Amino acid sequence: MAHIFFLYHLEKTWDNASSFCNTRNAYLLKIDNEEENNLINELTNDSYWIGLHDYDGRDEANKVCSWTKNKYCYEAEISDRWKWLDKDGNDVDSNLEAYNNWNDEEPNNSGQLIGSEDCVEIRADGTWNDNECSGEKFFICEKEILLP
Repeated sequence: MAHIFFLYHLEKTWDNASSFCNTRNAYLLKIDNEEENNLINELTNDSYWIGLHDYDGRDEANKVCSWTKNKYCYEAEISDRWKWLDKDGNDVDSNLEAYNNWNDEEPNNSGQLIGSEDCVEIRADGTWNDNECSGEKFFICEKEILLP
């Protein structure tokens, strides 16, 4: 199975970007390792939505977090751990212990509403940042294909 990436210079919210990818039998980018992260970083020069999230549609203003540097640690009673979307739009455990590329002191969940940063962008420097899902950004879709 091979994977192809589509970089879209259309600004959409995270949900709308995910839906856009789904209509093309694809999903928001899932980064599995440093090699993939570096490839995407070489192809981009701006911030793009990727498929990592901790978004469940609940009232974001009521979320509270406590953070330690370069660790994701939403309090269990508030929210589940970070998840990737799969090709069917389902949540998949992220295994961020194996690979992540959070920027220093990210994720910090410090949006305009405290606790509202539940979606992830890859920045122009290749690091990850949690951001408000309602923001409009470019995005990257990923599609699995069979090679002959």
